[in-house]
Amino acid sequence: MARRIRRKARLRVTGKLSSAEHASLMTNTEYSGEEAFDSPDGYAAAWWQHRDELLAQCRPFTRPCAFWDKELQLPLPGCPSSAYRTEREAILSLARAGKLELTAEEKSLSTKETRDGI
Repeated sequence: MARRIRRKARLRVTGKLSSAEHASLMTNTEYSGEEAFDSPDGYAAAWWQHRDELLAQCRPFTRPCAFWDKELQLPLPGCPSSAYRTEREAILSLARAGKLELTAEEKSLSTKETRDGI
């Protein structure tokens, strides 16, 4: 019977993220039971290298887990240790405080909601 060798996912030379790395940065979960990064420094380096690409994949009023961890150094909204119940609440509050910038789509949606009284 052939033996299958499992290897930890690594940031490839091409600079593209593996599925495990992507899952870890976006959701802070393991992919197929494998840890994506060998160290916190590898996790941080991958976040900063792929930040714009990962943020572009998010729906309005959401951010990847690595954003909360590496950029704002805050617990993920909704966690017991977070001051915010939802990501939307956190993003709007932090934007009002000047700690993060809303995307163009988020600005448009929040303006429409304010105008419509939502």
